[in-house]
Amino acid sequence: MGYNDNEIAFHFNPRFEESGYVVCNTKQLGTWGSEEKKMQMPFQKGSPFEICFEVESSAFKVMVNKNIFMEYAHRLPFHKFNGISIKGGTVHRALVHRGWVRGPVPCVDPDV
Repeated sequence: MGYNDNEIAFHFNPRFEESGYVVCNTKQLGTWGSEEKKMQMPFQKGSPFEICFEVESSAFKVMVNKNIFMEYAHRLPFHKFNGISIKGGTVHRALVHRGWVRGPVPCVDPDV
């Protein structure tokens, strides 16, 4: 499914408001679906972390610092996934191999 703004299989969005939480969603045919929120924040501003996205046949599995953080069920056909896009105010190194995306990504306040 190459990257385009109309089809996004997995949007993972940590938000530091309140006590922190993560919003996940899928965009199909240019329209966002219903948000799934995990009312837990696995990151601390200014602290480095490792995040891994495992793409399984039924879901994305997200691991933070080698601990399972969450799973997100596929809403688009699994066989069409072929790329990843990482955006935001982070420094990253990523390796895509056998369904895994690994990269130590320091979480930094984008206003710094």
